[in-house]
Amino acid sequence: MARAFLIIIFTCYAGLTGWAQPKSYNFRKLGINEGLHDGTVRCIAQDTLGFIWIGTVGALNRFDSKKVEVFTYDMDDTTSPYSSQPRSMHSDIQGRFWVGYETGLIEYVFATGNFRKVKTLENQSIYSLLSINDTTLLIACRRGLVKLNTATDDTFWYDNSKSARYAILNRSRLNDIEYRYPYVYIASNDGLILFDIVKDSAFSVNIPGVTEPGIVSIDVDKQGDIWMCSYDAPKLTRLHKDLKKLDRFDKWLSPNENLSNTDIKDVIVDDSNNVWFISASEGIMQYVRKKDVMIKYLADPEIPSGLNTNNFRTLFKDRNGMIWAGSDIGVVYFNTTNSFFSTLMPFDTALGKRERRVGRAITIDDRGMVWMGAHDGVSVYNPETGKYKEWRNEEHGRQVLYSNWVRSICYADHSVWIGTSGGVNRYDLKTNKMEFVDPEDLPERFYNSITKDKSGNIWFGTNDTSALYWYSTEEKKYYSIHVDTALRKYERFAPVSYVFEDSKKRLWISFSRKGVVRYDKMIGTTTYYSTEQDSAHRIIGNQVIDIKEDKKGVIWLSSMNGISGINVDSGKIQNFNRNNGLVNNWVSPIVVDPYDRVWIGASGGLSMLDEDRVTMTSFTIADGLSSVGFPEHAGIIDSTGVIWMATYNGYAKFNSHEYKPDTGSIGFYVMGYQSTDVVFKRVHADDKNQLIDLQAGDNAITIDIVALNFSNPTHTRFAYRLNGFEKTWHYSQEGKAVYTNIPGGSYSFEYKAASGNMPWNKIASKQLNVEIGSFFYQKKLFWISVCIILFFSLWIYYRKRLRDQKQIYELQRQADELQKENALVMFEGLKQQLNPHFLFNSLTSLSALIYDDRKKASRFLERLSKLYRYVLNSQENETVTLKEELRFAENYFELQKTRFGDGLLVINEIDKTYCKRRIAPVTLQKLIENAVKHNIVDTDSPLIIRFYIEGEYLIANNNLQRKNFVETSNKKGLASLFRLYSYISKLPVVVEDDSNFFIVKIPLI
Repeated sequence: MARAFLIIIFTCYAGLTGWAQPKSYNFRKLGINEGLHDGTVRCIAQDTLGFIWIGTVGALNRFDSKKVEVFTYDMDDTTSPYSSQPRSMHSDIQGRFWVGYETGLIEYVFATGNFRKVKTLENQSIYSLLSINDTTLLIACRRGLVKLNTATDDTFWYDNSKSARYAILNRSRLNDIEYRYPYVYIASNDGLILFDIVKDSAFSVNIPGVTEPGIVSIDVDKQGDIWMCSYDAPKLTRLHKDLKKLDRFDKWLSPNENLSNTDIKDVIVDDSNNVWFISASEGIMQYVRKKDVMIKYLADPEIPSGLNTNNFRTLFKDRNGMIWAGSDIGVVYFNTTNSFFSTLMPFDTALGKRERRVGRAITIDDRGMVWMGAHDGVSVYNPETGKYKEWRNEEHGRQVLYSNWVRSICYADHSVWIGTSGGVNRYDLKTNKMEFVDPEDLPERFYNSITKDKSGNIWFGTNDTSALYWYSTEEKKYYSIHVDTALRKYERFAPVSYVFEDSKKRLWISFSRKGVVRYDKMIGTTTYYSTEQDSAHRIIGNQVIDIKEDKKGVIWLSSMNGISGINVDSGKIQNFNRNNGLVNNWVSPIVVDPYDRVWIGASGGLSMLDEDRVTMTSFTIADGLSSVGFPEHAGIIDSTGVIWMATYNGYAKFNSHEYKPDTGSIGFYVMGYQSTDVVFKRVHADDKNQLIDLQAGDNAITIDIVALNFSNPTHTRFAYRLNGFEKTWHYSQEGKAVYTNIPGGSYSFEYKAASGNMPWNKIASKQLNVEIGSFFYQKKLFWISVCIILFFSLWIYYRKRLRDQKQIYELQRQADELQKENALVMFEGLKQQLNPHFLFNSLTSLSALIYDDRKKASRFLERLSKLYRYVLNSQENETVTLKEELRFAENYFELQKTRFGDGLLVINEIDKTYCKRRIAPVTLQKLIENAVKHNIVDTDSPLIIRFYIEGEYLIANNNLQRKNFVETSNKKGLASLFRLYSYISKLPVVVEDDSNFFIVKIPLI
């Protein structure tokens, strides 16, 4: 936001010899209500950090532009200030801060926030302090002048010296001291004393024509001239640098100049080389050196930014050139160079009456005279003389106006047109006569507005049925809305609030509570805007008070709901209210300045919409406005760029050409913080290694940031972030950074402060270290240890599991081997069963063949021999090729065929490509044997066994001819095959049994 340079107008003493019209200043107040311990101010100073210290009767007060911190005497704390009154303060060359009391000297220790008493100056009343080098502090006290070595606290009392160089210092009370190399200027009860620090000698100055030389206060301007305040006449004097010429200013204090003879308390020279005086009863006076005039400022209770008292005690000028004046009710402070707002009252008398204080209508004639209408008549103000002239109907007097209730006023056609609640008056500047416009031309009605267009017409908005009239300056004739065919339909629509003609000669007519009509005079058409229309014609409020146009042709309307900017060409409307920057929604005056900025008077303050139509800057009483209330009247801008707006306390006046956005840098510090214990803890601002150290679990913190923006405290902005916790900057107008749930660890709090529109990238940030403790289980070392222990535990557990798993695998392997061996043994047993059963049957068959057919018997015996040889050879093998097994099965089948003949049939459908695949030995024999054992073998119904390949299986398929009883079955044949193949194949043995066939599927290996 931009900073306003602040001004306020005060009592004018126009026409008095040597006096000038007062400039306007915003006198800010700081009293008990704003935080001071008490109101009686004895001394003011600024420390090296920029804080303002105010010594009052009961305490030391440190001011940061928003808050006051109070330091008082504590009988139980030896590091607290003295219990007596402070009389002087000083920040020395080294930045150390000293406070002189009636009972001694203390130093504020920035590092601890405590006070150190200088033992060598106890019980001394200290009136003034100044430093002349890094370790030397000169002190004016009741006893005289003393030199303090700030490094050792050693003192040198000049009144103890017998040297003639210091003789003049032995016999005078010293009141004030100032230093301009090579002299220390000393104000004493005996006159002016100069101390030459190069020659180390003091001498008295013989002031020409002064018989009572007692001096209260002293200051030296840029020319080296010495300004003095004295107890007796002459009270205000200037001694030239040559110490020979004296200028007296008492003529401005004499009764015949309408100023009482008063005590002058203090004097100070500002940065513009103008001189300021304060008195015990006559307010603040300013001597403008270039014009050789004196300006006086007195208290005015009607002006919020005026002085609140005429009784002052002390003056101080800070490093930014602001003047601080202490009184019995606090401090006023003001900027002597940066001025922007001023106030002009409607009348110069009886301002206690509201109707004479509230501004209403305003216009400027071509002579520069300011015409104002209020609810108590009309006045004209001459800026050159500062004089008013007014017209009002006095009770039992001659009527000069239709009504004292004036709501509109306009300068046009060499006349001032005045709209009252009962008709229109016209003041003719040629004849200097106030006239009554004939009711036949303009009815005796309430006139809300009078405006002029670029064609020379004067428009009158009224509350009657016609609502709108105009006067043609060319034709010298009056017209009503009834005669215009395009406007006639609005004749009884509503009272007219305002009329404005834009750059394209289109009229914009505001109807009370019903929106706005745009009248294109060139084509005779009208367009209606209200809150109920479509988006291209919908405005923010229907009660439109003021209408203006910017450089881009956008029409701006003020209403009680905000402002609307209408771009007729694009059909777009931009609205503003509290949600996007306005001080308040109720807006009355609106003015566009030469820089295309829109100034908006709202209920609550003045807003300025920058030419970017985004940035909004606001101003309040704190910025120098006499009021933040703007009645429902239009604003104006004169030919010099000065904007005038009616307020509830006169007319706000400011020159748009003098407005400068505030881009100055300000000091900012972290002063303290609150954590979860809600106790404020101080952080010392001058400590370059600031640290906030919090305990474990103390993870919520509010950090207090202070910005020293005495000129524009309401325009202060803050930016901050907690590095290590976040990366994004926070922006706020409150100097409080609040964080919760911060994990333990090390962080860096980075922060900035700016005034107005100062770009953030041009401000160097400051940093504050934040350490938050962690519980043992939150610390990295703990978790590293836990991880190490966990790792080794898991490693040990893994090793143990690995060993156990190996043991399990070994036991499992051994068990598998045993089961496998058991299966093999059982299978071998089955193979061995071939010997007794099959051998018995074979021998029986062989015996029969020997007698019947010896050749067959020989072949039978040969096959039997091959069969047993195969069994013996395969005992060591887990598997054999399918080819070998098929040959063995063929021999076995032929032997069985000798017994069963055509009752047994074995069919081999296995392709030769599978001959190299492997199976367990005697598998096929067991399948044939199993089929023969469980089925009837008969030539009439032979048992057919088929062998074929299906996928990864060898299939044994036989027709079912079940026997009722199997004599030799031990139910172990197929079960042994199941177990054996579970070890030598991943595929299981599958048995399928239905009503027709018995199928066994043997996995191929």
